[in-house]
Amino acid sequence: MKREEFEKQLADNHIQSFQWTLAQTNYQREIAEEVLQDAYIKAFNNLNSFKGNSSFKTWLYAIIKNTAIDYFRKNNRRAELNVVALEDAKSSKTATQEKRLRAKGDQAAAEHILQSLSKREKEVVELIMYQDLSVTEAAEIMGVSRGSVNTYLKRAKEALKNKIQSERNSPSGPSFEKTYTYNIKKVA
Repeated sequence: MKREEFEKQLADNHIQSFQWTLAQTNYQREIAEEVLQDAYIKAFNNLNSFKGNSSFKTWLYAIIKNTAIDYFRKNNRRAELNVVALEDAKSSKTATQEKRLRAKGDQAAAEHILQSLSKREKEVVELIMYQDLSVTEAAEIMGVSRGSVNTYLKRAKEALKNKIQSERNSPSGPSFEKTYTYNIKKVA
């Protein structure tokens, strides 16, 4: 890949890359900016390692994830690398989904439901439902098999359905129920 093509790919994927970086840095904006800059430098310096076996976006997301992990290791920080993007999604595809959630109801309740998922389940939800990546791309980024991604996705969907059902049975009931049900069915 030539430098011009690389720069175009970065520009085309920048907004989503920043959203992914925010998710990887527990929505700490300053850290996300630093991690993304470092990831771009690493990507440029290792451009010859991109063989085209996966999409550029998948390759870049893996670099971003590893750069975030390295950042927290290097700085001896014990921050959980959260992968569910429900905040700070103002100018990407997730913005539309977030607006839909906000329009449908209580975002705090939605976050509460997503927080009930395991780290891997949240990561799968972020990659597949909010970043619109395939199971294969998510597997590459997470460093696991497609079967593992499918298992995490199945568990996440089941956990979300159960949580929504219990919320539905509560006196107030969630107003975002239809949106979550739609998103769960979307990835089925």
